[in-house]
Amino acid sequence: KAGLRWQQEDQRRRQINADTPAGRTPGISVNAGLVENNLRDTAAFAWFIEQSFSFGAFTLVPGLRREHIDYSRRNLLNNAVGATTVSETLAGLGSTWQLHNSTVLFAGLHEGFSPPRVEDVISNTSGASVELAAESSLNSELGVRYDDGARLKLEAAWFHMDFDNQIIPANSNSQFQRTNGGATLHQGLEFGAGLELGGGFSVDGNATWIPDAEFAGNRYSATGAITTPDGNRITYTPEWTANLSLSHQMGRLRSSVNLHHTSEQFTDVQN
Repeated sequence: KAGLRWQQEDQRRRQINADTPAGRTPGISVNAGLVENNLRDTAAFAWFIEQSFSFGAFTLVPGLRREHIDYSRRNLLNNAVGATTVSETLAGLGSTWQLHNSTVLFAGLHEGFSPPRVEDVISNTSGASVELAAESSLNSELGVRYDDGARLKLEAAWFHMDFDNQIIPANSNSQFQRTNGGATLHQGLEFGAGLELGGGFSVDGNATWIPDAEFAGNRYSATGAITTPDGNRITYTPEWTANLSLSHQMGRLRSSVNLHHTSEQFTDVQN
């Protein structure tokens, strides 16, 4: 199996601050006016190839992917212009083992890649490239999936994500900038279940437990002071998230009641 993808995004971004809440034109008061007028362009090209190999109940799927992204940005207020590129080659390996007609073991080891946004990687004031590396990771998982083909579905998986240069929000100032968090570690367990109750009713639920989501190693300022201690929790990574849904299907009409839970989380690297 192979595939190609090309994507082009052209953005005209304008931020207009009016003098009144209902205003729709640039104002003349303090902090009013046309404060941002950008042309942002992104062109991304990617290809992938993978092959499935079956050995009885065991299946192995190796794959390879290539990503190339061109960024450009023009500030129409001060004529600053900048451009940069990001490229990455990624490999992955997945496998399944059919233990029974209703039970499958699955495992995977994959490289991950998440590029920065154009507004994060090119300066709006000078057009220079910002020192913000693409986010990369090595991800592994091991789990089991059960489906009786009638009423009950169950799934459980362990996951481990080892990041380099993770891009995180750095809410230490009013600009809500993004920065590279360096090496970080995420690992935990995921659970999912679904049950047909009869009479058109069904219940579905899932939960994710992330006991480990931490910075690996101290971060230092230019003066040598520790800005992010080793082991501090990553921002916006709650330890628990869970969802529960009770649904009813009647003909083409489906209704549901949903309950969502997100545990507490930190909004800055200082915790």
